[in-house]
Amino acid sequence: MKKAFATMGNLSEEESEDEKLENNRHIESKKRGTSQITRNNPSTYGLGSDSEEDEEEDIHGKVSLHHVKNNLSSYSKRELESLLYTLINAYQSADSRRELIMEDYASLREENENLEKQNHRLLSKITELNKNLDSMTKKNEELNKELHMSKAEVENSMRWTRSSILLDNIHKSQTSTKHGIGFDKNS
Repeated sequence: MKKAFATMGNLSEEESEDEKLENNRHIESKKRGTSQITRNNPSTYGLGSDSEEDEEEDIHGKVSLHHVKNNLSSYSKRELESLLYTLINAYQSADSRRELIMEDYASLREENENLEKQNHRLLSKITELNKNLDSMTKKNEELNKELHMSKAEVENSMRWTRSSILLDNIHKSQTSTKHGIGFDKNS
């Protein structure tokens, strides 16, 4: 938009009629050559262009809205039409960008809602798994206690069994060497 203002030039009251006519001719020739493009392409007036040259021209040829407002009465009908087309194109461009942003926003919101639902499901699943883990851990501790008690009982019973076997062997060995009344010869 700055370029469009810059192309119209600084039309002040001190400008001579020749300069005004020259500017009008320039705008008319530009309008004739680009009237179809201008209506459909906002970059004709420098809207949406990102080249370094365009940025430099914008810096050097700035025309503020305040300047346009103050000098509005000095613009010709064609210049005003050109400005109007520029503003319409700028509005259409901004509106189309806004629509694209709103579409992106809507899709991102939907995606966010889906992710929040999935996050909620996963959190509830994690909570359930943590409860299961806690109950399994308690059960495992109880089983470990029972295992230790069973091992201790088995060890005690094995001691008694071994002791019993040893005592039987000792008893047999002592009785086999003795002969006499009351002793069995076969054992």
